Amino acid sequence: MIWGNRLFITTAISSTDKLGLKSGIYGDINSVEDQSEHEWKIYCIDKNTGRVTWGKTAFTGIPEQKRHPKSTHAN
Repeated sequence: MIWGNRLFITTAISSTDKLGLKSGIYGDINSVEDQSEHEWKIYCIDKNTGRVTWGKTAFTGIPEQKRHPKSTHAN
C-alpha cells in the first residue's frame, strides 16, 4: 500500500525455513512443509529514498495453512 511518500510492506518470516521462496518456472507446486513459528511483520519504507522508516511485528505464531512455494504467509 502507498500512502503519501510511504510504502507499507508485509511479510512472514519462518524461524526455520532457510530455502525461502522459489522464483521462476519449475514443475513442483506442492505446498511447503514448514509449520514452524513465523513472525508476521509490517515495514514502512520511504518512497523517495528506499530507507526503512520503521518495522513492527504484527503477530508471532504457527501458520494454520501451508503456503505455496512462490509466496509467504503474508499474502
